[in-house]
Amino acid sequence: MTKRADGGFGCSSRDDAAPDVGLDALGGWVLDVGALVAFARSDMFVSALVASCRRRGQTVLICDTSLAVAVQAVPEQHDRLVKLCQEPNTWLAKLAAADNDAVAALLPAASGDIGLAHVVYEAARRGYAVLSDRRASVLAIDGSLLVEAA
Repeated sequence: MTKRADGGFGCSSRDDAAPDVGLDALGGWVLDVGALVAFARSDMFVSALVASCRRRGQTVLICDTSLAVAVQAVPEQHDRLVKLCQEPNTWLAKLAAADNDAVAALLPAASGDIGLAHVVYEAARRGYAVLSDRRASVLAIDGSLLVEAA
């Protein structure tokens, strides 16, 4: 995670690979804001899931929209988020212009929450599970996703 000129933080992006190659082939989990905050606060369940992904070679995907909110929510714990972003199996999904229409289409079901819409979009397009404190909201947008409560 690096500090940007605007004062925000960001991970390096690994989205330059196609979704069906590299670490994506082994599957993974998308962590939403609640899961990132829980990880930053050393929640045992979320930390164990991340460790399990690391051992199994699965991807931990973090949407940049979720990361920005999580860093603001727990600035005193930002070092744990930095370490998570530095793990080799952690990917940062940037909300790219090419994805805007698809994410925007999910906004009404997400009650206008761009972060939630972005998480659902990335999980659905990659076939990943979601770790979220808003399980019902995720499933209301896409009932086909595997969602575990954070």
